[in-house]
Amino acid sequence: MKFLLTTISFLLCFAFVQAQEVKPLSKSQKLEDFNYLYFTLKNAYPYFGINKRQNKIDWLGNYKTYKRLVKKAKTDQVFADVMKKIVYDLNNGHTDFMPTEYYSYFYDGYKAHQEAVPRLKAYVQELEKYNAKDKAPYWTKLLADAPKEKESEAGEKEEESLPNLECHFDKDKNITVLKIRSFSYEFIEADKDTLKQLIDKIQSYKNLVIDIQGNGGGDMDYWLEHIVPYLIKKPLVYPIVYTYLNGDSVKHFRSDIQHVYTVKDFDYPNMPPELQSGKYLFRKVLDTVPPAIDRVKFNGNIYLLVDKGVYSSSETLAYFSKVTGFAKVVGQQTGGDGIGVDPFLLTLPNSGIVIRYPGDMGLNADGSANDEYKTVPDIKLDGKDEKERTEELLKMIRDGK
Repeated sequence: MKFLLTTISFLLCFAFVQAQEVKPLSKSQKLEDFNYLYFTLKNAYPYFGINKRQNKIDWLGNYKTYKRLVKKAKTDQVFADVMKKIVYDLNNGHTDFMPTEYYSYFYDGYKAHQEAVPRLKAYVQELEKYNAKDKAPYWTKLLADAPKEKESEAGEKEEESLPNLECHFDKDKNITVLKIRSFSYEFIEADKDTLKQLIDKIQSYKNLVIDIQGNGGGDMDYWLEHIVPYLIKKPLVYPIVYTYLNGDSVKHFRSDIQHVYTVKDFDYPNMPPELQSGKYLFRKVLDTVPPAIDRVKFNGNIYLLVDKGVYSSSETLAYFSKVTGFAKVVGQQTGGDGIGVDPFLLTLPNSGIVIRYPGDMGLNADGSANDEYKTVPDIKLDGKDEKERTEELLKMIRDGK
């Protein structure tokens, strides 16, 4: 995942801007917005089956229930409460109201990248619809006042007082521990020189632990450009397979898609049953990560330490490490949802609320959905928290296991 899949800890540092005067929605406008959300997702969102299997929620089957709740919403505040419940019933860490709550952050980010990445123009266009910019402060306040929902699988948490990057060297045991708390894109420029200096020093050690426990993602260029290339001797090729519904939203946000396949082109043993319906199209690409010209001569062991808080772009690193052998993945099963592109955006026509949601389903090497089965570590660690798992891994390395 690239660009604006940022962790909540960074975004929480933004203060709410002053809400503008917005005319309250009528009952029919609320219903129109709900229907627009429901039927757009019905034709574009790929994770209904996973939600039903994992959380026993038949989101599509709840249409009448959700519609009844919207009808009863007499005020915009109640409408915000109801819409938050409806969206969070999807139980997906990339499906939320963040483009509304942090409108300028998303808009400025996509706007800045759209010339280099033309497909991002669709994101800018969506954010410019229905006067969303002017309405965002109003809905931000109402959404903030809505009841808090449970934490997403990303396990995101505030750690603003801690540095994003830490490195500890144990000369006696020949071990380096590189701790990275976020891959959020604003850290790339801040950390890249320090990373290079640390990696230059790491080459004299036999064991490197890259600790990304609790890392909720960000921009995968953080590790794709500033870590992996400096530690590899030869190009690493890794497959990316994802599937999507062939609807208008997908065509709008993924106009760059070529080389489309169908389920008949794949013989995966653990493919989700909904992918057998014939409604999904597939894309398979092979990405290559070449070694850097000034790479270090590191010949030791690399361990990627993960937990359930590893999500989005950090999950992509876990997947990459497992399929290429870049690192031995150790720790807990991850949070998943790391194979694919930025979530799509959806601006509701009357309220101007902007929702994001994943438009593709990334598949693991065996065909299972990455969002459903995550990345299973090569070595499971039983520690109850980050500190215990780190100590468990260090002991394993010291003991030569």
